[in-house]
Amino acid sequence: MQPNPNENQMKEQQYKDTLRKLIQEYSQFASDILEQEQNNQKAWIESQFKITQSMNIVFECCVSRQKVKVPVSFTQCINNKKHFDDYFDLEQLIVYLDILKDKEKTQVICPSCKEKIKIPKSANTIDVLKEILRPHIFIYNLRKQVGIYPKDIIYYHKQKLIIPFYKGKYQTYFNSHYHAEDFGIEPILLQQPREENQFISISKKLKDYTGCDFVNVCLISQVRVNIPVRGTKCVHYESYDLIALHKHLFESESKMMNCTMEGCQSVFDLRSPESFQIDFQLLQAGREGLSFSINFTYLPNIQKLSEMLYNRQRDDIIISYKEVKSLEGNLEYLNKIYEIAESIFVNNENNKKQTESFFKLQNTQLPNNEDLLVICPITNYGIELPARCRNCKGFKVTDLRYLACILNQVKNEKDVEGVKKVQKECPLCNSPFSDKVKPPLKFIDQIYIDVKMMKFFLQNPFYSRTVKGYKQFLNYQQNIDGQGQVKGQQINIQESKPWEYTKSIFMYKFSLLCILTEKRIKIPVRCTKCTNHYDCFDKESLEEYQMKKGNLEEICCPRCGQKIESISNLFVDSDLYQILQNQAGDIQSSNYAYIHAIAKKLTPI
Repeated sequence: MQPNPNENQMKEQQYKDTLRKLIQEYSQFASDILEQEQNNQKAWIESQFKITQSMNIVFECCVSRQKVKVPVSFTQCINNKKHFDDYFDLEQLIVYLDILKDKEKTQVICPSCKEKIKIPKSANTIDVLKEILRPHIFIYNLRKQVGIYPKDIIYYHKQKLIIPFYKGKYQTYFNSHYHAEDFGIEPILLQQPREENQFISISKKLKDYTGCDFVNVCLISQVRVNIPVRGTKCVHYESYDLIALHKHLFESESKMMNCTMEGCQSVFDLRSPESFQIDFQLLQAGREGLSFSINFTYLPNIQKLSEMLYNRQRDDIIISYKEVKSLEGNLEYLNKIYEIAESIFVNNENNKKQTESFFKLQNTQLPNNEDLLVICPITNYGIELPARCRNCKGFKVTDLRYLACILNQVKNEKDVEGVKKVQKECPLCNSPFSDKVKPPLKFIDQIYIDVKMMKFFLQNPFYSRTVKGYKQFLNYQQNIDGQGQVKGQQINIQESKPWEYTKSIFMYKFSLLCILTEKRIKIPVRCTKCTNHYDCFDKESLEEYQMKKGNLEEICCPRCGQKIESISNLFVDSDLYQILQNQAGDIQSSNYAYIHAIAKKLTPI
């Protein structure tokens, strides 16, 4: 006799309902015994930090490797102080042990240490769970501070400090510089926060009574802010990512810079940890948000700061592909898509490589019109993260999150409930995605962020993100990034560290003529060794000099006497180049101008 499908569905639903009720009852039990268990497990916790004061936490159940919601361990294992790092999610452990379906069991085996756990005789499954399981207090307390779907963190026990884990090169940098004797990260992180530099205090200084939405992207690196930091005199919501800023300053000669926000008087100095102020309120909001979040909202009437998508618990771009009816199911799907999107977003090497390959295509032609770039042709919503597939030949992009939905569909063919149109190909060029790719290509490498367009988006407000504006932006970047051959060697063309040497200079008399040839400066070039003046070379003049005399490395700067030594020490000052372009008409008849370091403008003399 064939089983009745309806009967099977009813049994499955009954099982889910029973499981849900068990979790609710045990969660209440865990809350009731919390104080008692904190005392019981205190010695166990403290013993873990005798050698190290920090620990990486991934919030994964050691059975399923999925995120934990209610972290537990066996009472017997806790009493014997075993496997502190291996813990379980209550629901996933119940399913794994199968004690709901097999109520005749007299013992189970701990999946971590393999000890036999005796199951007491009881008519009620909840009583069995209360007897053999206890909340893992250390993970339980941390879990409450990291939102619905927690990110990986680093926990500092002495300071009770929780820091989000970085990915890729920034985590490598973090690890190598945290305990460094010179310019270490540790003194910045572990200093006491100042109340006046926290988000809510800044909102009061700004007299923000209505609230705001803002994008939490680093002011200097255009990456999502993981650890938000500002200077002591910063009075603005925008912030820097601590590791991106630290890396930027560490690689500079002066180890100092002014805050890049116009009019801000803050100065960052790696020799002075107190010049960096971490915003712990914004850090907490990011920690509680979903895994891929850059948009935040602030409600001053209730002093609530939160990640926007977590606050709204919906994402229109993702909903345009699939809409999940239940709140819990929707959040699970959102988080799954954000994890895919984040893995692509942080894959800088592939993003840069694919963007460069795209622009080398012979048929890549940009129309010269005023059409907005920010409206997705697929979803009709605004694009925040411009992306396309690696086979796209056309200029159009869609949002990364929508493409991540399609990649997820390819991996999970049967997950079609709520999907408005099942897709397994790029919606821009119809190239099919594959769930199996040939090495060294990775599954996520089928999609990439257009890094040039992303940079354009971050530098321009929504209304000015037009095709024409993007074309002008690319032309400007080409002028800055273009490399000129000089007798087999290249003058190193790179963006300068924005106003690196203006530390305490607010106005400087600047020569508009090349300090070597006295020709009019068209593209300003500096030497990294010239640290005490703004006067610079003209790129074209340097190249002519190199062609004629061939010994550019031997000359000394006419202003400060520093020897150039290597062509690799030369770079284009992109900030000054842009100012010269913007004020070409104002300075046409002058040979000198006052340069305003903070306002970034010239006053002809």
